[in-house]
Amino acid sequence: SVLLAEDSASGCNVPATPGAVGVVHGAARAQLDPAHAQRILAITGDGDQGLIALRACQAYVRAIAR
Repeated sequence: SVLLAEDSASGCNVPATPGAVGVVHGAARAQLDPAHAQRILAITGDGDQGLIALRACQAYVRAIAR
């Protein structure tokens, strides 16, 4: 779960119709707490490194299985 901190943008409406980018946003904005944002980035980075290691292991197993 993610904790959101209220800020000056709270209560501002964001257009619900798709724009040039093609993304539809909800009606409210919130600012992500910086500590939680750092945690999310760290978890994502760990996951990326895990996938890289898994690919290397799979390539190694394929190579020795030949």
